[in-house]
Amino acid sequence: MKVSQDVLEVLGAASTQNTSLALPHELGRNLYVRTNKVLEAAGGRWNRKAKAHLFDGDAADAIEQIILSGEITIPQDFGYFPTPEEVVQRLIKLADVRANHVVLEPSAGRGNIARALAHAARVDCHELLPENVAALRSLGLRNCNIVQGDFLGVKPKRVYDRIVMNPPFGKRADIHHVRHALLFLAPRGRLVSVMSKSVTFRQDRLASEFRELVARRGGEFEAVPDGAFATSGTLVGTVIVTIPAEIRSPSGKRRVAAEHDGREAHAAGAEAGTRPRIAGTRRQGQAPRPPDGTRKPDIPSGDHVRLPVELPDGWDAEPYGDGDVVIITSPHRRCAVSVSPKWRSFSLGAGRPRRSAIGMSLYSGRNWRANLFTAAVGSLKRELDECAIETQPPTEEKNFE
Repeated sequence: MKVSQDVLEVLGAASTQNTSLALPHELGRNLYVRTNKVLEAAGGRWNRKAKAHLFDGDAADAIEQIILSGEITIPQDFGYFPTPEEVVQRLIKLADVRANHVVLEPSAGRGNIARALAHAARVDCHELLPENVAALRSLGLRNCNIVQGDFLGVKPKRVYDRIVMNPPFGKRADIHHVRHALLFLAPRGRLVSVMSKSVTFRQDRLASEFRELVARRGGEFEAVPDGAFATSGTLVGTVIVTIPAEIRSPSGKRRVAAEHDGREAHAAGAEAGTRPRIAGTRRQGQAPRPPDGTRKPDIPSGDHVRLPVELPDGWDAEPYGDGDVVIITSPHRRCAVSVSPKWRSFSLGAGRPRRSAIGMSLYSGRNWRANLFTAAVGSLKRELDECAIETQPPTEEKNFE
């Protein structure tokens, strides 16, 4: 934002001492309002008792760059408009955040959404603006990991149960941010985001393809009352979009992940006396695998698998991908395990396991599956122990209603 010359002259004549800045003389109403706007954008707040603007750090440092450049960067230049409390509560309710979830907030701002999420779940926050990052850290949120940087440049190295966000809108950034965030969504996960209302009616290719994506996944748009963001400095119409995760069935066809269909299928199989099998095993009467190992391993028709190792209470396992990957879920982390004889590897976080010399050498022999899953579960347990040292997870499951 450009700063007018008369405001720059006032700032140049102001006196500073440590964290305080005193204006030089009595200013006209219009000039004072414009000067105060610049000082507030720089982090200053008028203090009647001190009769000065007070800053968190050195006041002279706060205004020096403004005087030299004639400009000041304000959060709105980056599309930052704080999420009002009423909208935050609606986002949380639609997301259905639970105590065992790990949540992503890709555009955390100054923590309006993150503060609500951190009461009942572990949260990873990304934020671009340094002043917003400082504000986030000053909240002292338990269970909240804060990363400074541009979220669009982050690679999806891990997945999340829930993603709750209010991205910037300028230059259609909301669509780009939501589509990128979907890469971080775990199977059976859910993304809930504020978006510009224009995404529901614009006819250009970007908006049309996004609406098709939402419809294909069984998502929906919900209108936000007009003027909901007026207190945040914008009258732009908004909506809330809810998008469930999309996974591939064993046949390779895409389907929307349901919250409980896997557990129901597993229970039905148990009542019928059948046992889900680990991928790659063979039922009686089934044709043996060709010697070259080209046939893909079998995945059970249910959504859960029985592993050759015992999982701790509260952990889960389910098939994923094209029929050769099993996802093991712990309270704070996921692990993708390849049960294909060709790959025999595992990786922590999102994505398919990649072949590596270590994986090929460690998991061989007759018991390679048991060795593979033992190593994967051991890595997850170590990750969980490290998380427990940093933060004490909630013991009581909470639901935002």
